[in-house]
Amino acid sequence: MLLGTICFSAKAVLVKLAYGYGIDAVTLMTLRMGISLPFYVVIGFFVLRANQLANLTANDHMKIIGFGVAGYYLASLFDLMGLQYISAGFERLILFLYPTIVLVISAFILKRRIQKMEWIALIFGYMGIVIVYVHDVQFSGENITLGMLWVLGSAVAFAIYIVGSGQMFSKIGTMGFTVYAMSAASVAIVLHFLITRPLENLNVVPELWMIATTIAIACTVIPTFLMAEGIKLLGAPKAALVGCVGPGFTALFAFFILGEIYTWVHFVGMLLVLSAVFMVGRNKKEG
Repeated sequence: MLLGTICFSAKAVLVKLAYGYGIDAVTLMTLRMGISLPFYVVIGFFVLRANQLANLTANDHMKIIGFGVAGYYLASLFDLMGLQYISAGFERLILFLYPTIVLVISAFILKRRIQKMEWIALIFGYMGIVIVYVHDVQFSGENITLGMLWVLGSAVAFAIYIVGSGQMFSKIGTMGFTVYAMSAASVAIVLHFLITRPLENLNVVPELWMIATTIAIACTVIPTFLMAEGIKLLGAPKAALVGCVGPGFTALFAFFILGEIYTWVHFVGMLLVLSAVFMVGRNKKEG
């Protein structure tokens, strides 16, 4: 779980490095998922059983494809769009709010009552984001707002994936669902590129191919399965606590590799967000 979290945490930093070569978000996302897709297809050959697929209804297939597109196509696209305007550290903090967004979505759609501790967690989490936002907007201008909204949209899309995907695990298994959903998202991303971009955009410098390959393998394929195995061994509550180190690792990578400024304001914001995630996770465990 820790290794998977570290790998995921490095993604935002690598994306920021890629933007230094002038690539756009859609092309970078296409390189990332295009490189990832063969790995998921091969792994799917071993983890997906014929009887599992045969037992799925047409509605089940549509759900898996829909959740995959939301969680790994829309969430990835919005995230990369946002990273054009905000720091890698701030991006990771916003994304880390997705458990609180899951809470809100569950309240509205599944009619689940939000408890007192969870309300406190919501306040803490969004206070942390507001504190960092107010600080950064003074130095980086109004583009911070646009970037924050894009990444918040990414967190919402991923929260929708989390809320909707749980019902499919019993039918196809965690690993089977992951490769199916990721494959569907990869196809959607490639189609998006073919419709909106010329093929010449894929003719990028070798440095970009190296960065995209690293993002695809080290920050997408490998952590996907490391974290799935971690959740299986630890259980979701303990795994979520290990995952709390994610924003901290991203901040460290961004500081040492990108030279991003990390102040006491960012530290306080991170503590508030992590406190919110911890409270939501603990409350679910107790419930």
